[in-house]
Amino acid sequence: ALGFKAGGGTTVYGYMNLLDNVELRFGDDLDLRMEHDGGAGYIQNYTGNFTIRQHTDDADIIFQCDNGSGGVENYIQIDGSEGRTLFNKNIRVNDNVEIQVGSSADLKIYHDASHSYIKDTGVGDLKISSNTVRIESNAAENMIIAIANGGVSSYYNNVKKFETTSAGVAVTGSLSTTE
Repeated sequence: ALGFKAGGGTTVYGYMNLLDNVELRFGDDLDLRMEHDGGAGYIQNYTGNFTIRQHTDDADIIFQCDNGSGGVENYIQIDGSEGRTLFNKNIRVNDNVEIQVGSSADLKIYHDASHSYIKDTGVGDLKISSNTVRIESNAAENMIIAIANGGVSSYYNNVKKFETTSAGVAVTGSLSTTE
C-alpha cells in the first residue's frame, strides 16, 4: 500500500518489489542507481563522489559477508566510538601494490613477486620498538635477537656465534680478522 503526504513524500507500507534487471534511479539525471540482475546486486554512482555516511553517535559502519561455511561475519568495521577501522579478516595486497603510511606515503611495505620490501623514504629514522626484537628465518630459526637492557646475539645456522655482553662481546667458535 502507498501513502502520500501533503507537500510531497510517499510512504510504502510493507516492501517494494523490483524484479531482476529493473533499476531504482535517484537524482535529476538518474545518476545513482541500484539494481539486481539475477546474479549480482549493484549500487552505482555516475556523478561526483559516492559517500556512505553514518550519523548515529558512537555507531559503526559494518561490512559483512558470507564466511564460506553458511554464516555471516564482520569483515570490515568502521568504529565510530573508537575512531578506527577494524579489519576482522586477513588482508591480502597483490604484488607491486604498496601499503603506504604517512601523509606523504613515507613508509611503504610491498612485495614485487620476487622480493619483499619495507622502505622508509621520509625524514627521520625507521624505529622498531619492542623489549625483544627477533629476526628469524622462515623455518623459525634464530638469525638475530636483541633484548632491551641486554645483549644482541647473532646466529649462524640457528647457533649463537656472536653476542654483546655487559663486559663487551663473546664469540663462540673461531674469530678471524682481515686488514
